[in-house]
Amino acid sequence: MRASLASAISLAVVALGLFFPNSFVLRNASAGTITPGVFELFNHPDGSAVSLGPYGLRLDSLYPPAGIGPTFSLEADLDPVLLTWYLDNTAVIQGRILNNTTNEFWQIEYHLTDLTVSANGFAAASGSGMLTYDDVGTPQSPIPLSGKAMDGAVFRFFADGFRLDDDEMTTVGRGWLMPLGHHHHDTTNDWLITATQVETFDVPEPAAVTLLVLGLTPLATRRRYS
Repeated sequence: MRASLASAISLAVVALGLFFPNSFVLRNASAGTITPGVFELFNHPDGSAVSLGPYGLRLDSLYPPAGIGPTFSLEADLDPVLLTWYLDNTAVIQGRILNNTTNEFWQIEYHLTDLTVSANGFAAASGSGMLTYDDVGTPQSPIPLSGKAMDGAVFRFFADGFRLDDDEMTTVGRGWLMPLGHHHHDTTNDWLITATQVETFDVPEPAAVTLLVLGLTPLATRRRYS
């Protein structure tokens, strides 16, 4: 029995290394659980705390000196803004967002790479993308975006209710970035979003078996000593 259990654990570790090459970090047990798939994104209620109205993306550096905004709403278009978290440990945010100051739409495409995956989400070490004008007004130049690391991550996406009162389950995304060519000190440039999973991707079978083995191991141990 002990040999079988040890063998199962060894196989689990190998499978995790194959299918999750980045660290597999366990988080707060009270948090929710999410897996790769598609998430619909929303403005975070805490955005209203700075008197800008609800927003999901804030880029102070576009209006120097250290002004407030512009902010962008993720809920203004008929089609939702989506975050797709792929099985290869990459993710992308895509959709049409509204500049709350000019009332004009922009397209966002922001790629997240080098993900560290955990039971309730991921942290991305790298991020880059583009903000492209998508309205009927005077054409404007695209704005390249680059992630800015804080404590080793440019973006965190966890089911932990971050900045939500009495909530440790809702998925919240937050991160830091800079609009290239518009760098100004003492400005806020960040994501602050909530998310709802609308599609789940099937985990490759060996990885799914591994997770099952890890889940059953404590049960087997308890039975042996009961």
